[in-house]
Amino acid sequence: MKSLVICASKRFAKEVHEFCSGLKALAEKEGKRLLLFEPNIYEATQETMDFGSARNNRVFFLGLTLEHFSFIRRADIVFIYNKDGYIGRSVTLELGFARALNKPVFSLEAKTGDPCSDCLIDFVVATPEQLYGFLH
Repeated sequence: MKSLVICASKRFAKEVHEFCSGLKALAEKEGKRLLLFEPNIYEATQETMDFGSARNNRVFFLGLTLEHFSFIRRADIVFIYNKDGYIGRSVTLELGFARALNKPVFSLEAKTGDPCSDCLIDFVVATPEQLYGFLH
């Protein structure tokens, strides 16, 4: 089974959690292991949070960004959760990074709000079941 990374805006934390739960349930039903890298969005981290100094703030957010880049490097497939065509700045970076690494990019919807990003999507899958089918 191939590995998968999910890229998504924190505004979709609940929906992404449900989507990932659906993928895990499908793997469990088949008695298979699923290597799934989930975005660190379930605990709200606001850009306005203060970690004591500008340097600490920078290091914290750099860590989140580089952690997700590491997930993308390690995954076979990248999935962009772009509900209502929204991806945001961080996911735009992740999308570009994935394409620079020649990773296949799947998304929930065909549109991202930017035609330059839209053209980087290879496949559109609307459900966990559809995405799961590509993991074998």
